[in-house]
Amino acid sequence: MFFRASNFGDEYYLKPYVTSVPEVNVVSRSSSGGFLLIATDGLFDVVSNEVACGVVKRRLNCRRGASDAATLLAELARNCCAAA
Repeated sequence: MFFRASNFGDEYYLKPYVTSVPEVNVVSRSSSGGFLLIATDGLFDVVSNEVACGVVKRRLNCRRGASDAATLLAELARNCCAAA
């Protein structure tokens, strides 16, 4: 039997599968630039942090832009999901 939880606060049906505790990292920014990569677990379930950051760094270094990096990451996630 499947029970749909009405919201993420429904602890009885969602635990231990869904947590409302976010993963938070605090990092000091420097003047040397860098980027902030925000994505859902849909990406990070199939692509490691290192691979995702490497894709973005290479695209930005080639002056392709953030939009190109986002498109490539989405394609990478789709291909990884299709292969699974």
